[in-house]
Amino acid sequence: MQHIGWEGSPSSLGLFVATLAPLVDRLDLDLDVGVTVLPKLGLECYFQMSPDGREKLTRFLDYLVDQSWCSATQADALLAYPGYVTARADLERWPRNLLHSSHLLGSGMVSMFLRYLHHIKVVYHHDGRGEAKAYLAVSHSWCARAVLRQWQRSFAQVSA
Repeated sequence: MQHIGWEGSPSSLGLFVATLAPLVDRLDLDLDVGVTVLPKLGLECYFQMSPDGREKLTRFLDYLVDQSWCSATQADALLAYPGYVTARADLERWPRNLLHSSHLLGSGMVSMFLRYLHHIKVVYHHDGRGEAKAYLAVSHSWCARAVLRQWQRSFAQVSA
């Protein structure tokens, strides 16, 4: 990393990455670049949404709490955030264009909004300090009713 102008210790960063790697499903590196690479680096941590992924996320959040980069209350809120809502939940406030499209697509398709944790970025400073930031996401999706029922069973297992 020093050949691109980063002033931190590659061995310290390597140890940090080696600590994070078993706790996540994927790591992406973010660099802040000016005239040189700025001192802090971002490590985007991604998780699969599966029973195993939830366990991994829980272990990762426990690590963040142990490092004092996240409170236990924040960790609990992040674990509770993922979910979904369909038009049936609040028909009055559901976007009219989506209700219209639902009629056009027929009863086999369901309009839904998904809530999920996109990633958590751990910011690594060249002096060894760290901090964490969570990035939440919401997206709309069309889902076959049969797939939704299967997904609901799977989601219930993940949430349990």
